[in-house]
Amino acid sequence: MINPSSTFEIDSITLIKNANGWRCNWTAHEKLPYFDGHFPEHPILPAIAIIDLNLELIKKITSNPNLLVAHIATAKFLTPIFPNEIVSIHLNKLNDLNWEIIWNRLEKKVVSIKLTLKS
Repeated sequence: MINPSSTFEIDSITLIKNANGWRCNWTAHEKLPYFDGHFPEHPILPAIAIIDLNLELIKKITSNPNLLVAHIATAKFLTPIFPNEIVSIHLNKLNDLNWEIIWNRLEKKVVSIKLTLKS
């Protein structure tokens, strides 16, 4: 089983607070275990990795390690994310438990997610 908090090295990710929430840049390193089976000849970052990373970032923002995903209201994966690609992640807190997350690559949206969390 993959441990997202250690796999993504969350402590090394710098989150920048702005008027709309938080932002960070992240590289989908080719050594991530998520790439191992998805797909061997043409690896892409699977949706579960994207959800896991978003949750870990929100845990870091809120200082609440007990958060879990209660509901995924929307999840749109517009283009694949390949090994070693850099993405910009924008996390917007809608209220205490609802978040909207946008991932961009070269200023183009690649992922759009709305999550509801629970403690």
